[in-house]
Amino acid sequence: MTESGLVSIIIPLYNGEKYIAETIESAISQSYAPIEVIVVDDGSRDNGPLIARRYPVQLISQENRGISGARNTGIRASRGEFIALLDQDDLFKPHKIEKQVRFFQENPETILVYTPEERFGSHEEGCRISVRHKSRKISGDIFTDIYKSNYITPGSTLIRRAAFDVAGLFDESLSICEDHDLFIRMAYHGCIGFMEEPLLRYRWHGENTSTVWSSRLPFIELTLYKKYLPCLKEKTTLWWWVYNKQCGKALRDMGINTLQAQDPVEARKYLLFSFFRMPWRFKTIKHLAVALVSH
Repeated sequence: MTESGLVSIIIPLYNGEKYIAETIESAISQSYAPIEVIVVDDGSRDNGPLIARRYPVQLISQENRGISGARNTGIRASRGEFIALLDQDDLFKPHKIEKQVRFFQENPETILVYTPEERFGSHEEGCRISVRHKSRKISGDIFTDIYKSNYITPGSTLIRRAAFDVAGLFDESLSICEDHDLFIRMAYHGCIGFMEEPLLRYRWHGENTSTVWSSRLPFIELTLYKKYLPCLKEKTTLWWWVYNKQCGKALRDMGINTLQAQDPVEARKYLLFSFFRMPWRFKTIKHLAVALVSH
């Protein structure tokens, strides 16, 4: 049974004692009420759960299932009309929830709203939005653009609970790109909203999942392009061009990553497949030439 107006903030926790206190404080100090904060301890082996218990949150403990499993546990246990996702090392700005709930009130057709992220903790400090969103449709029916690549940060979103009922939860079989997979499904089923003000502070420290798993990224993206091809066909008459281009790009990056891993034989295979899909790409040709002469 959901509670109207209630926002459930879901925080997965895994060996996060270094940042979890600051993260929880950013959630419980929101200007909006009512909220519930659910921390899902995903088999931590440090003092993170002990720190979480100091705060007025619901703490759920489970064996390690990964970030998708922890998020899904939190979503299932939540009672809110709206769901907010907050990673253990990131921070909500004080008015994030209030401003996003107001957006939903003014845009009742929207099922998910997101914002830019404000990075901190690295030499890349600042707002990340303009480059990744250049020449993209960022609100409304964004299915085709979000299919191509993910430009939504989970922590920047607020999502209607009903959207999960239609689109489903996170795919727990994915170690990375689980957010891309979810947002493709969300965009297929409903209208996506965008707010220009950055309301998430994203901590960049070199141990972020996107950094650790970056070499596997194109492999998973290729599976997503194939998985959601039927949906793409429904959304655009240019589906073959979009599909062919994105698969070619993923195969090229798979080849480059494999070449860097000192496996030229496998790299040749990926780069040749990429070349057949988009022979005009100089980057593909250049790395294919290197792979062909490598031993």
